[in-house]
Amino acid sequence: MSNIIRLNETAPNDEWIIMSNQGTDSFLELLIAAADNFEKTEQQKKLISFMKDQKDINAVAAGTAGFDLDEMPWQKSTLKEDVEFLTRVTEEAKRERTIRILPYEVNTAIVFPWLERFAFLINQMTEENLHVKPELESGDKMIETDRLLLRKYTMNDFEALYEILSDSETMQHYPAPFDEARTKDWITWNLDNYEKYGFGLWAVVLKETGEFIGDCGITIQNIDGEMLPEIGYHIHKKYWRRGFAKEAARAVRDWVFQNTHYDAIYSYMKYTNIGSYSTAIANGMKKVKEYPDPKNTISYAYAITRSEWEAMKK
Repeated sequence: MSNIIRLNETAPNDEWIIMSNQGTDSFLELLIAAADNFEKTEQQKKLISFMKDQKDINAVAAGTAGFDLDEMPWQKSTLKEDVEFLTRVTEEAKRERTIRILPYEVNTAIVFPWLERFAFLINQMTEENLHVKPELESGDKMIETDRLLLRKYTMNDFEALYEILSDSETMQHYPAPFDEARTKDWITWNLDNYEKYGFGLWAVVLKETGEFIGDCGITIQNIDGEMLPEIGYHIHKKYWRRGFAKEAARAVRDWVFQNTHYDAIYSYMKYTNIGSYSTAIANGMKKVKEYPDPKNTISYAYAITRSEWEAMKK
């Protein structure tokens, strides 16, 4: 499988950079290493962070690290400065001192032409072809509550998420805590859900400090043989019993009824998960099903309908 970098979706094929998966790693690692030799503005740090995300994506799912340059987190106000910065980074990536940083031999005959093409494409970026995205701290903000921001995942969330999903107490109602690979798969699964459905589990961040404390959102789950929209969440255990799960889940419930066609939303859990079904009840859900489940022994399903939600909001 190959990774493709191009200016935008209308770019002609002869201007594409087409890279092997192993070559993509070298290409991105050289750029990331080169960037360390420069002082960076906050905006430039976001551009490099984007490249780090692509490297992580390539490690998890080969052939998915390609991107269009107009997808990068540019800002019109700093476009000229940032194009010049990335051009310098690309030149630095070809220097011997940068190449030596990588713990393996780089096939410069293959990678250098890609870097040269990348510099060429970067310098084609103008305000006219720039697709400016909302400027957010990290990822795209989806929901805001009194205390929380819910935003799309990025691969930069891996370490904070792994601390949560690898914890045996937090994952006591799962077959086992997650390892590193399963955690990366979790992020990738949600990135895929965003593309497929327009929603997924979103990162939960404290507004006051910007700290990542878990996730919450909506996914399509098999509930007793039916594929249904389900609210799920994980909150770092140091923030348990402060109402964050209820606050996030309630906001997701409202978002779903305001932004989708679903007439009912569900939450399901292992029968021993008292905290989970207590949160469901607190957010207006009622127990609608109890069924044998090979994964959970017995699962409970709670739900709220659109008409019940509308009555609550009056």
